[in-house]
Amino acid sequence: MRYPLALSAALWLALAGAGGAAHAATLLTNGDFEADGGSLNGWAITTTAAGNVGALTASQYGPCCGTTGSEPAYSSNHFATFDSGNVTGSATLSQSFGTVAGQTYALNFDLGAFGGGANTVDVTIQGMTHSFTVNADNNNDTTFHPQTISFIGLGGAQTVSFGVTTVADNTDALLDNVTLIGPNVVPEPATWALMVLGFGGAGAVLRRRRKMALA
Repeated sequence: MRYPLALSAALWLALAGAGGAAHAATLLTNGDFEADGGSLNGWAITTTAAGNVGALTASQYGPCCGTTGSEPAYSSNHFATFDSGNVTGSATLSQSFGTVAGQTYALNFDLGAFGGGANTVDVTIQGMTHSFTVNADNNNDTTFHPQTISFIGLGGAQTVSFGVTTVADNTDALLDNVTLIGPNVVPEPATWALMVLGFGGAGAVLRRRRKMALA
């Protein structure tokens, strides 16, 4: 009568480990903008007028704008920068993802700005827009501030977008470390290995109990 309990415990541990590892993943692609040595791969880009968006580092702002920071954040960390060059226009990054209706999701991202003023970043997800004011800070070590938007999935394919409209200022809004955590993230290889070990352990317990019963 004891081996079903042992079996349940082993299975529970395996599945619990799988759930924890799954939530460490993200439903979005290239949210840190480091793909291929720094790029916007995986994101759709929409611009108007002279608006632009690119994947840059703080060191690329250094020669023109006095940006500072420590290694490696200063020279090697890429982020998305909107409307660089003191231009007038708008730029939007967007990406689609799948949702399960009624499940909870968390969109996490870091926002900041370089330059000499403030700007607004409009984050739209499942048709609802959230606006964030970013104030320029040329120290790359203190520029970025973490933000989170929690929401309930509507089901099916949805889109998240980050948009900036520049009127006439000298501020570049910045975006980095975008992740979307939800219940339907596919477990990573390490998670599957943990599950296999859990099932193997359950099988071993079951075989041992059977041998004891026969003896």
